[in-house]
Amino acid sequence: MRPTRWISILGLGTAGLALALVAEAGKPKVGMLGGTLSIDEGRLARLAPLTAPTRAPHASNHGSTIAADATGLWIVERNAGALIRTDHAGEVRATIGLHAGLGELVLDEARAALFVADRAGGRVLRYTVAADEAKQVGELAIAEPHGLALTPDGATLLVTSVADQELVAVDTATMQVRWRVELGPEPRAVAVSPEGRWAMVGFLTSEAIARVELASQRVDWHAIAPRDHVEVETDESEYADFTSVQTVEAGSRFDIPNDIGRRHVRNVFALAFIGEGIAVAAHHVATSQMELQPEAGRGDSYGGGAAEIAPIEYRFARIGEPSSDGLVAIDHLDLSVHQPRALAYDFGRDVLYVGGYGDDEIAVIGSASRESPTLLWTASLGLGPACGLDGLAVAGDQVWAHCELARRVVRIDLEPGTRKPKPTKSSTWIRGPELAASLRDAKVERGADLFRRGEDFRLGNALA
Repeated sequence: MRPTRWISILGLGTAGLALALVAEAGKPKVGMLGGTLSIDEGRLARLAPLTAPTRAPHASNHGSTIAADATGLWIVERNAGALIRTDHAGEVRATIGLHAGLGELVLDEARAALFVADRAGGRVLRYTVAADEAKQVGELAIAEPHGLALTPDGATLLVTSVADQELVAVDTATMQVRWRVELGPEPRAVAVSPEGRWAMVGFLTSEAIARVELASQRVDWHAIAPRDHVEVETDESEYADFTSVQTVEAGSRFDIPNDIGRRHVRNVFALAFIGEGIAVAAHHVATSQMELQPEAGRGDSYGGGAAEIAPIEYRFARIGEPSSDGLVAIDHLDLSVHQPRALAYDFGRDVLYVGGYGDDEIAVIGSASRESPTLLWTASLGLGPACGLDGLAVAGDQVWAHCELARRVVRIDLEPGTRKPKPTKSSTWIRGPELAASLRDAKVERGADLFRRGEDFRLGNALA
């Protein structure tokens, strides 16, 4: 049995990226912002430096649904069950049919290798790529593979197995298993640290991130569940009759009161490393019940209370490296994008791009690996109600977003040498054609879009 332990947390900080932009159907929109995000002073000193990062993550440290190289894009179309090659404008050049419900892909451009998780097919595929051609040269059977990441030397591919609840290390030359380590239910994203020492794994429901030491396969768990639960107090004096709702932090991680609303972390679909070996995990926090004993006249207690504390909030956590005494610093920052499922990082500018599956917006965060990150701008893709942003890629002065439901790519061009998008005229937004037809029935597609937007509806946003 592999050794497992829990790691203590040095400190938590909370910052708000409070912004809501609405784009007219079919029209992209960008909001320009500035200013440093507010984070509790002194909390992040051991996590993030003030200076620009010097340790860069390798390009293949995590997987996605889209990857860019010098001449085009590689895309896994989940609903179409295909690996697709396009140019940088999203025009299709080649299509390889696989199974619907694909996992991630990861590109090793230096070694001309591409790996695809064929989840429904129960296999991981290796291709050699040249220009617009991909030739399959290897295959390995893994039960429900989803997340992919490569070590810096390209010698080992890390794969999350949903069905077997494992992290699997694969020799990329032979496509044979090096080792397996058991984790927990519903593993999804995986990312590898810059020096190749650690792999970080995210889950749908565990409320923790698994840190796996690749040399020993030891598993450490970092809790990212918030301790700031919701407390409800009712003033029943003769002079007042009201309910007060406030967010409180438990006295210790062992203090679990039973008279307050519990909060839970869910859906770590996107995980990546940024500068200085800091891992970033996008997720959401669910406060499903704020009152165990609802006040008279209330029909239920879901998301209720006197204060407007949303039943679902979106965040990303920054997780530092373990110190010499084994402690780890973690902070949490709130996001305006809904259902964050995509991450891309530009090391040269220290800019993190976060994409929302629920609202098709991108939040762009400057100084992402430093003590004081800044929200630079947000972009709405403008593809109408059914996009489903599930992948991001960045290279040079271009950013690409992939839409799972629309099966299209949107390209955002940046001003050369800057972190700003070009003026938002329609001509500067390259919205490619449909890449492939969905294998799903039209009613299933419509249901998927309604389900995707359901969280937005519960949060009170206006939907078409």
